[in-house]
Amino acid sequence: MTQLNRLKEAVAILKKTRRDLTNQLISRELSYNSRNYMSDILGGSKGITKLFLERLEVVYSISGKWITTGKGKMFIDVETNNNIVTEQPIPYRRKRRQAEWIGVPIFDVPITLSVINHESTPVGYVTIPLFKDCAFGIRISGDDMRPKICNGDYILCKEVNINEIIMGDDYLVLTHNGNEIVRYVYPHEKQDDCISLNTGNQSKPSTTLAISAIRKMYKVKGVIKSY
Repeated sequence: MTQLNRLKEAVAILKKTRRDLTNQLISRELSYNSRNYMSDILGGSKGITKLFLERLEVVYSISGKWITTGKGKMFIDVETNNNIVTEQPIPYRRKRRQAEWIGVPIFDVPITLSVINHESTPVGYVTIPLFKDCAFGIRISGDDMRPKICNGDYILCKEVNINEIIMGDDYLVLTHNGNEIVRYVYPHEKQDDCISLNTGNQSKPSTTLAISAIRKMYKVKGVIKSY
């Protein structure tokens, strides 16, 4: 059985569990702008990419390994597909090895290695338990993401892996050449090794970023407004 045949089998079973599910709806739930994306893959005009398989696992728990090799289970166990990365270290545990969690450190400086490695001095802490899995908070410059995130607001960031991102959500993206970008993230329509970054403002075009250019990604879990 080929990868495509296994994919068709998994999608057919998925549709039996949700009678309203169509190829167009699957495309939308996988965050593809083209509503024909799933039909194109099932029809063979588009290839099955690694990023597509990762999206299937995150959204529908369909095993990418099973699609690719036929080994293992068709659907992965829910408890192994919870989109949670390894627990973040306690902030500044090198300074307070025996201390309990003291809050999410908040910084007024740009993202640097010293911030990532917990070596800079924060201006304060956020102690709301909901954000306990966040690595840090950082102040934003610019209004590209207005009105959700405005100049001077602070964002609370949780580190994630590239295969755990939820397409359509907002992320802080750090590149290998030192750029910091806060954008909504979508799959790229034509380049499978890239993602599309969008401000949510229709007057501003999306930008393309190669996945290989990404150093770290952080989910924006919360926004502290400056007003």
